[in-house]
Amino acid sequence: MKITVKVDVQEVLDELFEDFNPEYDTMEFDLKDGIKDSIIGDTKRQLITFYGNEFKQQIQSQVKTLVTEEISTTIEKSVKDFAKNGKIESRYGSDEPMSLQEWVRKVFSETGGRRDDLMIKAVKQDAERCVKEVKSRYDMLFASQVISGLKQQNMLKDGVFEALMKESK
Repeated sequence: MKITVKVDVQEVLDELFEDFNPEYDTMEFDLKDGIKDSIIGDTKRQLITFYGNEFKQQIQSQVKTLVTEEISTTIEKSVKDFAKNGKIESRYGSDEPMSLQEWVRKVFSETGGRRDDLMIKAVKQDAERCVKEVKSRYDMLFASQVISGLKQQNMLKDGVFEALMKESK
């Protein structure tokens, strides 16, 4: 990879002297360090602009993998502990182990603000998905019964019943 850096010395000097006040400030700075800092800053901004999204996606992917693994490990440990002891240990270890009923009661009775909102939203989404699936199944069952009834009464032409049933699957 090749990076080309163009330096406008006048622009660098203007930036360096922008806040210079001759009454209070002295000229005690190293021009070389000032140019170096300016070039490094510009290069960083260009790299972040150019490669920022790629880095961000890689970091998000790695974080997601780590978090997923941690959640899976925690869930497995909790399930094993529950199967072994019949009690659920507190997430923070400060509470005594409790039965499943006590734990569920505690989780749903505590006011958690955002957690409660997320739980309600998740339950609503699951309920809507289930309702949609049941409705779809009911509609298919009703349609197949209507078609079967029409066929039994010889109200369908030959081959229409088979075509309709094939399309419904």
